[in-house]
Amino acid sequence: MSEKESFIERLVKFKEAKGLSNAKISKALGIEPRTFNYYFEGRRTPAFVLERILLAYPELSAEWLLRGEGEMFIDGSEKASIDDLLEKNRTLQENNTALRLAIEALSAKKNG
Repeated sequence: MSEKESFIERLVKFKEAKGLSNAKISKALGIEPRTFNYYFEGRRTPAFVLERILLAYPELSAEWLLRGEGEMFIDGSEKASIDDLLEKNRTLQENNTALRLAIEALSAKKNG
């Protein structure tokens, strides 16, 4: 990691790692999307929302976000990409369908 990387650059990395939009983050922080966007444009200093960011995303390391030291995620918590979540959802749906079919087969066998 570059020592010249700024707070905003690290926040952008976190946002990308989690697959979050500015609108979703601003909603989680309870601030207007326009206000949140000002941070990325350098028009406002993000100091007053730092606590909100860390409360909304407890898996995010404050040390990493503020100083660029350590790991992005606390306790080895892994980022979950949208693709990972979609794959897990697809697997759960397939398992659900298989279980439903097995239950129907057992029910038909019991009643037949």
